[in-house]
Amino acid sequence: MFRPRRQSPKLDGGSERGGGGGNSGRPKCACPPVRQCGNSDEELPDVRRNRMSMTNAQRASRLELIVVGGYNGQNFDMEETRNMYKFNHAEQYWDFIGEMPAPRFHHCAVVHDPHIYIIGGASVNCTEISAMTGNDAQILSPTNTVYRYTPEKKEWAEMPPMATRRVYHTAVCAFGNIYVFGGQDEDQTILDSVEIYDIHKRVWSTGPSLRRPLMGAAAVVTGGAIMVSGGITTPTVLRGPTCDRFNVINRVHSLDVYTHTWSSVPSLPVPLVHHSALSINGEVLIVGGATAGYPKAEEAAKPHLLSRSDIFSFNAVTKMWELVATMPEARANCGAAVIGDEIVVAGGQGVKRQETLDSILRYDVYPHICGPGVAMPSRRVALALVAFPSFKVPPRPVVASKADMGTQLTLMHPQTTLAGWHQY
Repeated sequence: MFRPRRQSPKLDGGSERGGGGGNSGRPKCACPPVRQCGNSDEELPDVRRNRMSMTNAQRASRLELIVVGGYNGQNFDMEETRNMYKFNHAEQYWDFIGEMPAPRFHHCAVVHDPHIYIIGGASVNCTEISAMTGNDAQILSPTNTVYRYTPEKKEWAEMPPMATRRVYHTAVCAFGNIYVFGGQDEDQTILDSVEIYDIHKRVWSTGPSLRRPLMGAAAVVTGGAIMVSGGITTPTVLRGPTCDRFNVINRVHSLDVYTHTWSSVPSLPVPLVHHSALSINGEVLIVGGATAGYPKAEEAAKPHLLSRSDIFSFNAVTKMWELVATMPEARANCGAAVIGDEIVVAGGQGVKRQETLDSILRYDVYPHICGPGVAMPSRRVALALVAFPSFKVPPRPVVASKADMGTQLTLMHPQTTLAGWHQY
């Protein structure tokens, strides 16, 4: 297996459990107040104003936003589930770019230029007949398929499948490998297994197992490690009282990609599942997700997951999670991607139990710059959103004089704050 060169040490350990619940239906968070960014250049440090000559809009124009898979949250429209859309920056609309080989939702999509890999996920088996009603039963079928899509050529190829069928799993691409964590198999068993795909050799291998079975977790690459946070686990592996009726946890662990060992990271402020994890300018962010909802008296027999609007940031200096912003709309099971200095969040499940969203939320780390955005053509949940390098725009040439040769310029980005979400 490909071994990358070491870049940074693994993260330190920390606490493993977050706060409990409350009457509002959400666990209370003891986070500091949300910080606010100014809107004028005078309030921003010089290192941010002058960090590079290319504007956020120019950087964003070099990336393509592509929506892959998902469904409308109520019924499984196979035709729409297979449709793929790309955001047209020039015309400001979502352009249909083709269909997937098979419908997928609760899947994973990762980018390894010049390809997008679609890994596992659920399909729908409508051929089984329900013995109780005699009607067609829609059965969610986990898959182990891996599809590779080349946007420039609009070509699909089927890659070697995983050893295990998975749904509700999480995956990242790092150092020439694709790492797949946990999920749920066809027997509805929550998995602790890890599979690693060598992109160059096209071979799957077994990775170090998770410390506990997880589904609905989120993974993100940070330095030379992969951080896996939250998720739903099996009740028997929890010590002490469970977090909620769904066994949603707040624990975070980090996998060192060089030694293949796990270490503990300070836990999230609240238990989360079906959230998104991203890294922007070296900062790890947790976006949205859901935790256990505490139903009203008339809904005592209907426990459910409640979507959240929190944005948490991991402070690498203090080794603590901080609440840095809130979205206008709570959402879980959404798609999220980083494009330029923006975080783009698409679709997902809203606060209402059957509310599936089609709106796009875009956040610029530096509030004085705001990017465009429009709603998706259809409502989608359990989708994947990827930011892919545009093949239509050539890379900017780098011109250096002889005096510049051998001189290294280091751009330092102090930890940023999040505020100023915009909805389009």
